[in-house]
Amino acid sequence: MSVLVAAVALTGCANKSVPMTEAGPLTLTRDKGAILFVLQRDPLLLQTPLTMTIRRYDPATNAFMDGGGDDDVADDPNVVEVKYATQSQLGRNDRYWTYVVPPGHYAIESVEITKTYNSVQFIGGNPIFGLAATLVVAAASAAAAEITHEQIAFSNQGYLTPDAPRFTVSGGQATYIGDFSFQGEEQVTQVTTTRSFNDPDMNETRSVSDLRVILDYEFHPEGIAWYAGRRGLGAGQVVGQRLAAFDDARFLVKDFSSADQERRKLARAPSMSPQQNSTQPTPVPAAFQPSATASDLSGLPKKELQRRFLSGEISMEEYNKARAGQ
Repeated sequence: MSVLVAAVALTGCANKSVPMTEAGPLTLTRDKGAILFVLQRDPLLLQTPLTMTIRRYDPATNAFMDGGGDDDVADDPNVVEVKYATQSQLGRNDRYWTYVVPPGHYAIESVEITKTYNSVQFIGGNPIFGLAATLVVAAASAAAAEITHEQIAFSNQGYLTPDAPRFTVSGGQATYIGDFSFQGEEQVTQVTTTRSFNDPDMNETRSVSDLRVILDYEFHPEGIAWYAGRRGLGAGQVVGQRLAAFDDARFLVKDFSSADQERRKLARAPSMSPQQNSTQPTPVPAAFQPSATASDLSGLPKKELQRRFLSGEISMEEYNKARAGQ
């Protein structure tokens, strides 16, 4: 996540909605609302860059709103791009992602995985040939990076699909839309390469990993009481809207290579259905209680500390203290 000053988002000076990264009061006027959500990631996906795009749309036509500029979404105030890179979360001090946006109707447009490639350098030999080879590999990697990505799209030619997760944002209110989690499932198979039919010891066996990425969802509005107190928001200023699109299914961002690639969803078991909580304003804010002391946390491995911070179980201060004590 880009580290941007919260005041820019609050005053509306920025062209595009950006995440708040500073703790403190949230001031919302009649022409400004806010989107709140929790974003978590399975440790299996810590090295998987993910992007979730949210866009404002016209409910009469299901077409996306035009920001009035060129095609670059970076300048469009109707677009929210949630970048969830490999280590981006470790600078945030607030569990809830907060985007200040114009009031209106919004929907999740897409969720995608973008693969990146490291640059290649040649050392030794003729520097001219080395440079040429480096440029060729870099160009090939850049081209591959553009095409080797997986996504689940909730739009088609600028219009929302019927199963798109939708919600509304009102002026002067912050709208909690739920807890999103990216879950990873791994399949490992053994592949044998036959190098000799006469001598089996010469054959090579290696493990091949295949990954499935699932976007899952839960709705826990009771947790926003802490958020409301942290942001200085009163009764009626924080509301919850459960996304009905997730009621009976989890969405596949990427399926196993051996699976039917036309699948968009996995059926949700009845016991896994999102909680059917009310969309009424949240109760009086309650004090936030840390999950454990720094001394307790310092004994945990780094990956577990990262997981707890990314899921909002511990604060940035607790994370840093625990790391310092290791």
